[in-house]
Amino acid sequence: MQNMSKKRKTILLFVVILVLVMGAIIYSSNKSTTVPGVKTTISRLDDPALVYASRYWAGLCGNGKGEMGGCYNELYLYNTGKFVSASGFISEKTGKKNDSTAEKDFSVAAVDRIVKKIKDSGIMKKDCPDQEIMDAGWDYQITISGVKKSFHNPPSDCRDIFNQIDSFISNVVNPIE
Repeated sequence: MQNMSKKRKTILLFVVILVLVMGAIIYSSNKSTTVPGVKTTISRLDDPALVYASRYWAGLCGNGKGEMGGCYNELYLYNTGKFVSASGFISEKTGKKNDSTAEKDFSVAAVDRIVKKIKDSGIMKKDCPDQEIMDAGWDYQITISGVKKSFHNPPSDCRDIFNQIDSFISNVVNPIE
């Protein structure tokens, strides 16, 4: 029985280490983009044209090759109408691999509808303190009218609002025809 307890502790320790490594890899990956007229590249989150970013990762995901690692989904919306989404698998062995990446351009009027939805949600004024979560992570960033606000692992009531915003953006970007 004591061996079983050691086995469980070892597995738990492995899981915690794996999740921490996956989180570190995801957050250290520096997707960058260029800004017209600027010669340097900058992180997506530092891009002055970025209006909304939604990033999620989870540990303990497998891929089609039987490898264990983490999964992630990211979306970025810019005031120019550019929309970028990416999802994939990440492991210490292979690093970050995009399974799916999509870029679309749509009208500034559509961006204005999304900004209105974000403002109407009240999220910019809501208290959403960081939560300690070991096996997953949610990060959001909103920049509206020069005001930038970031959220890390917000409580579930705030995540519900972000899920509604993400869904609204998906419906604007990929309308049902």
